[in-house]
Amino acid sequence: MWSSRGGDEMQRYLEEFEKERVVRRLRIYRWVVVAAGIFLLFRFTQLQIFQGGKWRMVATENQFRKVRLFANRGQFLDRKGRILAGNRPGFNLAVIPADINIRTIDQLTAILDMPAENFRKKIKENLSGARFLPMTIKQNLSWEELSRLEEHGRELSGIDIEYRPLRSYPGLEIGCHVLGYIGEISSAELLQLKYAGYQQGDFIGKAGLEKIFEKYLHGTPGYRFKIVDAQGRERPPDIIPGVSLKPQAPTPGRDVTLTIDLDLQTLAQSL
Repeated sequence: MWSSRGGDEMQRYLEEFEKERVVRRLRIYRWVVVAAGIFLLFRFTQLQIFQGGKWRMVATENQFRKVRLFANRGQFLDRKGRILAGNRPGFNLAVIPADINIRTIDQLTAILDMPAENFRKKIKENLSGARFLPMTIKQNLSWEELSRLEEHGRELSGIDIEYRPLRSYPGLEIGCHVLGYIGEISSAELLQLKYAGYQQGDFIGKAGLEKIFEKYLHGTPGYRFKIVDAQGRERPPDIIPGVSLKPQAPTPGRDVTLTIDLDLQTLAQSL
């Protein structure tokens, strides 16, 4: 009997001990939750009241722009792997209609010796459309023009220098006759299903093999982000702390190897 009572008392003691331990644990959890809530409330108040103006200013004065990175077009190679049609570096002047102002337009027409009226008309036509997409104003800038734009870069708002690979036919004159040629995509072509994903300003094959192998040659464009201020001028990426602007590199088009022999073709042309 004594052993039985002792066992019951021990059991009740263990149950009470376990209950008290659970209660203590719940109290600790409750205080942790309360402390976390107080901290979050304090942090929210700090951001809203004390730092809210700072972040509102950053958001108001700086905006993100997505800049397209053009892909290298695939090359045409002869039967021995020699280049029939390749790429050479080119640079275009593009403007963001929503960011550019009259002062910049006047400066650009002076720097590049461009007709001001035509420039303004082209920008005005785009203000009702894709106002935040780059609009190419001048293609294949010379090194002298690039230098002048770089010199005045801090004064110019809403402009972007695009790297644009240009088609080249090294040492061969058969480009238009056999390979065909490329050109800027038209508004009508943009509506065609086979050009889904293309944008205004893209170059496509217009004739010959350039057109036939377009889907292999075109490649996939990439992008990068830039930060611009209220005047459309590019700002350094660290102007907004803690924001990562990771770019996406373009994917080049695929090369196409033909049965043409460069030596024989050159010989045939010389006859």
